Amino acid sequence: MEKVNRMPSAVLLAKVAAAWHLDVPMVALRSVTNHVCVSGRGGEKCVVRFSNSGFRSAAMICSELTFIEAVKKSTSIRVVDAWMSDLGKQVETLCDEDGTTFHVCVFSYAAGIQLKNNEDVNAIVLESWGTTLASLHNFSETYHSPAGVAERPEWHDESVLLAALSVQSQDLADTAEVRSAVEQLHRLASMGVTEKTYGTIHADLHLGNFFVDKGSLILFDFDDACRHWYLYDLAVSITSLMQYRRTNGANEATVIEATEDLFCGYLKLRHLSNSERNLLFGFVRYRFLLIRLWWKAKMEKNEGTKHLETWGLEFDPWSIKICATLPTFQ
Repeated sequence: MEKVNRMPSAVLLAKVAAAWHLDVPMVALRSVTNHVCVSGRGGEKCVVRFSNSGFRSAAMICSELTFIEAVKKSTSIRVVDAWMSDLGKQVETLCDEDGTTFHVCVFSYAAGIQLKNNEDVNAIVLESWGTTLASLHNFSETYHSPAGVAERPEWHDESVLLAALSVQSQDLADTAEVRSAVEQLHRLASMGVTEKTYGTIHADLHLGNFFVDKGSLILFDFDDACRHWYLYDLAVSITSLMQYRRTNGANEATVIEATEDLFCGYLKLRHLSNSERNLLFGFVRYRFLLIRLWWKAKMEKNEGTKHLETWGLEFDPWSIKICATLPTFQ
């Protein structure tokens, strides 16, 4: 059985470079769920993503790329482009020397900068973050995959949730709490979902998955995109902002102010009813729990990196405190 965390070999890197005429050697960028490298072609930088076939199917990746292209064509949201290989494909399925199969995509390198300190995450950026999310959700109200292309997974098949629920260590209370939240979400679903509350979302729009260029966001890393409540997408961004601010030394008042700036940007383009606002912090709490358990699952499977270990040790105690103070779903 293939290992999902199997790294691509130099042989496979050479195959990919030949298929897209990329510069070599490629520079490893990160390896958490996918294996990501930086390369280039003709002086233009690109990102090469390797997805183990044991984790993502080619059909799901094609669905992801179709959604990205639809967002690009139908909205003002800026996203990265998927490059075509020599064979005219955006996804190439290639076999490594030991028989491990990877689905490979090459994306344009996003313009702008990654936010690295509290000063970069200013009110203008936060408002843009909120309006970008709202624009995406407005678009998703009418989006469905075209004929012949798979729909994005439903929320209960989201990869972060499945990983969180796989935790086998001491965190049985946390796992039970996530299961309780999942049951509450099922109850929400049983009451019915509409295009105004539920659709295809990014599902992982944290500070590491966009760059900022001249005040606007350029989005990437849509591989967790799924059909979910729009509130969850907003909660993902809020928890990312809370974690980032806190681990970079901001006090609680500053964290609250930053969260309000993002929320105000969202409300400029999208209305939230009082009942949705009451539900929002239930989703924030749910996301905190998922990320804590996702990190623990990675460490259990020896797929965690030093970065993940440090992140967990710094953030885990504070997330426990936040989770204890946020309301549950109402």
